[in-house]
Amino acid sequence: MADKTELLRLPKSDSNSLIHTVAGASLIARGRREAASLMMRKPEPKLLAAVCLDGKWGFIDKSGEFAVESKYCGVLPFSCGLAAFTASPVPDARADFGRAETNQINGKDSGLFGYLDLGGKIAISPRFRSVRNFREGLAGVEIDGKWGFIHTDGKIAVEPRFPVVYDFKDGIARVHLHGGYFNHECGFIDDAGKFVIEPRFDTCRDFSEGLAAASINDNDKVGYIDRNGTFVIQPQFYQGFDFRDGVAHVISHGRPSLIDKTGRILYQYEECGAWTDDDGFTDGIVRVHDMRDPHHPRPRYVDMKLRPIIEDPSLMAVHKFSEGLGEVYRRVRSDHSGMVDSLHGYVGMFGEVKIEPQFDSASLFRNGLARVALRVPNDDLRGLHGYKYCFIDKGGQIAIETRFEWASDFNNEIAQAREKGQKWGYINVAGEIIIPCQFDEVRDFQQITT
Repeated sequence: MADKTELLRLPKSDSNSLIHTVAGASLIARGRREAASLMMRKPEPKLLAAVCLDGKWGFIDKSGEFAVESKYCGVLPFSCGLAAFTASPVPDARADFGRAETNQINGKDSGLFGYLDLGGKIAISPRFRSVRNFREGLAGVEIDGKWGFIHTDGKIAVEPRFPVVYDFKDGIARVHLHGGYFNHECGFIDDAGKFVIEPRFDTCRDFSEGLAAASINDNDKVGYIDRNGTFVIQPQFYQGFDFRDGVAHVISHGRPSLIDKTGRILYQYEECGAWTDDDGFTDGIVRVHDMRDPHHPRPRYVDMKLRPIIEDPSLMAVHKFSEGLGEVYRRVRSDHSGMVDSLHGYVGMFGEVKIEPQFDSASLFRNGLARVALRVPNDDLRGLHGYKYCFIDKGGQIAIETRFEWASDFNNEIAQAREKGQKWGYINVAGEIIIPCQFDEVRDFQQITT
């Protein structure tokens, strides 16, 4: 049997003495543990952000170095190792959207879209009028006014024949045989373009937890179908949204209601209202509009039994919950102008005020911090001079000082930021500028998927 020291490839002069000491045995054991730990440790995810420098778009890494040279008129984020680009002018760079379209000048396209690889090389030549990001190895592309799908090698996977397509999810994609505002004749295809659910639905949504909201035959009522295209919940609702954690919110008889996967109404809100948060429940809470006074709808946070969680009638809900806190605002009358204004703060999951309303504006908590705008002494001047932003922690204390003319929410512990008179750069959660303010426009850092 080979000596254990040989497996560690120790020098011969040290091996005999080392193995016969307690300290030596401990060193060997620790070395093995560290080696195993390194093998099991996940590599740090690669982050890239789209930035615009001197009117041209490229991608930088989190050190600020260009991973893809800034020479394009428009880009989309990387997905499946590829990013859509165009070298011709577009009306909007749209670097944070799932779809981009070329501009039209005098009835002719001003450019076409292709795809770049992570090294910045052209992987798929620009030949599409409109494109979508890659999902599950396929991307929607438009050719001659019709949509189909391509593989990551640029070869056609599904011949362009649809007016409208959506991304693949769990092996199928939603498509429509008629475009326009209502997108009629909805069905689902597989990655070969074959219909797995025939396009017999008037409207439909993507599948979530095995079910998809759909309506049929000009019926304005919505039900839910399974992946065979069979209604397992008959059309009966005015609106239906995605299932999350086994429940979905619907509008039944004008009232927001909660149903299970059999269609049974679990709870119904007492007053008529309309859902405003299509993302579903967060921390067991969702935002609704109280429509008792249709001219002045009041946004509320409600729990999964659709019971209001905030007792204070002066507090109104904003956005959705994030990291256990929900933004609220309270209307107040200005001491200077007499106009009605609003102060923003945060409540906890039981409706208790965690951070007293005191800010001119606020945002979602991300990475433990939220962007807020402090009130200025003379609030009549806010419209003239704008806001200045800082970041607070969950105790309401300022964690990053007030100095930003604008800043984004944190994403992957990095936020976009711009100080007065400067261009765009990036800061970390300590408020340090990690990438200098030098860009015309910037987008969030995204984890790269291949």
